[in-house]
Amino acid sequence: MLTAYRGVKLRALEYIGNIYSPLRGAIYLKEKELAVANIVAEYLTGEGGSDWDLLDLIDLSKKDSLTYKLVNLINASSEQKIHSEIGTNIISDVSQFYDSSAYFNSLSKKLRQTIRTGLNRAHKTSNLSISLTESSGENIDLFMDHYYEVYNNSWKVQEEDSTFHRNLAKYLASQGKLRIFMLYSDGEPEPDAPPLAWDSAITLKGPVIGSIPVAAIFMVAHKGTAYYLKTSYKESFAKLSVGMILFWHAVKYLIDVDNIK
Repeated sequence: MLTAYRGVKLRALEYIGNIYSPLRGAIYLKEKELAVANIVAEYLTGEGGSDWDLLDLIDLSKKDSLTYKLVNLINASSEQKIHSEIGTNIISDVSQFYDSSAYFNSLSKKLRQTIRTGLNRAHKTSNLSISLTESSGENIDLFMDHYYEVYNNSWKVQEEDSTFHRNLAKYLASQGKLRIFMLYSDGEPEPDAPPLAWDSAITLKGPVIGSIPVAAIFMVAHKGTAYYLKTSYKESFAKLSVGMILFWHAVKYLIDVDNIK
């Protein structure tokens, strides 16, 4: 990947992943960090050394022991430098809250008001609904079509081939670990239709036909923890805070239904 660091254009390497997910990084057996780091460092400073100028580790978790071992090994054996301003991922421990209402009330007054204001603003111009796909019987192919309709009209670079994430979604669904939340716009709000509120429950499952998908969150739920893999929203709906609205309702569902901690 071409990037610029302090005004200089460089060829950078980075882990595949998302800064919102603790899954960003490498997959390896426990207590094998040093062995894996040795192999990676040997390649990056040897055969693969001509392919990069900078190894970008920004936004990796400070708890990633493999990363620190890798940094030390490469810095000790190579003239190439590592941009190792390692930060923290966005990780929330919600085990102290018995439900999403308690968690919501623990948020700052400003953030709670931001969520409510976003919902009120959105309801004035659009009838919103949220749907969830988590099992194999919920037409995952069509739901992923809606997901990529959002993703390809967001600020993010389009994927050249969506096969990996489509197959991943099917596999996770077969294991009961898939959670893809989708926010839909159903056109102009109906006068008597109840607005989507901060405490609204998610009752829809699978793709919503005839509505416009405007925001999406792709997640994995495993053993009491939820991991954000990808999240996006349509830029044309940004003023309605659709990303924030969907994010909150996903958190609410994960706490109340999945008992995520």
